[in-house]
Amino acid sequence: MLEQPYGAPKLDDYKEFLAEHREFLLYCYGMPRLEWVKNRLSDDGWHLIPIRSEGPHELFRVVGPNSAQR
Repeated sequence: MLEQPYGAPKLDDYKEFLAEHREFLLYCYGMPRLEWVKNRLSDDGWHLIPIRSEGPHELFRVVGPNSAQR
């Protein structure tokens, strides 16, 4: 972080990230306006498997649509 130029932090491109990661964890903290990725992953055929939730906080295991890892 210290070596990044000042400004917004680098964010991975959605499609590039998914192409490189067929399984990952997604943490949602209860701000729907900022958590568009949860709905988009589901709409794109990804499987969101709940691991834990506490109040508005949720942790999911996300598995690709054509993955045998479900």
